[in-house]
Amino acid sequence: MNMKRTRFVLWVIVAAMVLMGAGYAAWSQTFTINSTVQTGHLYVKVQKAIEDPSIDIDEGVNSTTVNFTITDMYPGKSVQHVLRFTNQGTMPVRLKFNSGTYPENDPLWRDLVIEVNEEEVKSAGDTDIEDVGNKIAEILTNPVLAVGITRDITITQTLDISSTDETESSSISWSLGFVFEQYNAPVINP
Repeated sequence: MNMKRTRFVLWVIVAAMVLMGAGYAAWSQTFTINSTVQTGHLYVKVQKAIEDPSIDIDEGVNSTTVNFTITDMYPGKSVQHVLRFTNQGTMPVRLKFNSGTYPENDPLWRDLVIEVNEEEVKSAGDTDIEDVGNKIAEILTNPVLAVGITRDITITQTLDISSTDETESSSISWSLGFVFEQYNAPVINP
């Protein structure tokens, strides 16, 4: 009799556990989360605001090189170029001066005065191009070039009035290279 009772209790326990499992399954819920992530893109369109055959623009992936060719200059003559930068991407960007090429020992380069938005960044006698590139980057992305924003930069090149005959009948080519980078706003923790 004890054996029957033990068996009966075991069957009751097994049946209870099966029913508990069925009850748990009947009351449980499964859900699935699906997600799609699409990243943005970085694209700054650089173009001439005014048609100008003395400027050539080479666009690369997230970088641009602007090539200038200066001819037919004489002391006191100025040429003006207007570059237009438009952020056509989906994120704010910063512009950094990357590189520049210039004829360092050329008398025409030496005597050339360059202004960016009416601020002198290279005076006669200076041969470095870095200040020119950095000034353009500062103007364009101070603080950033936001999505959809267009900014024009005016570059004026003037042959210094005291330039000598060394610069007569000469021409020069020089370039500025820029890299566009994603701008991440600083996170401020409360």
